Amino acid sequence: MNQAETVLQYVGKNIRYFRDQSQLSQQELADRAGVSRRTIASLETGQVNISLAKLDAIARSEERRVGERGFA
Repeated sequence: MNQAETVLQYVGKNIRYFRDQSQLSQQELADRAGVSRRTIASLETGQVNISLAKLDAIARSEERRVGERGFA
């Protein structure tokens, strides 16, 4: 696994963790963040790269900030 894949997996696991902590479905998180449910699912499994702007939108929808300990 290369470094980029490792980072994507780390970010994806944290998105899933914080989504679960917020008791949100993938669809609820997607609606709040302005992305598709498929995007959330792909991110959580480390299958897709994401812009920092979208990552920030997801973080804010979970009442987190990019760079917050454990998020990204």
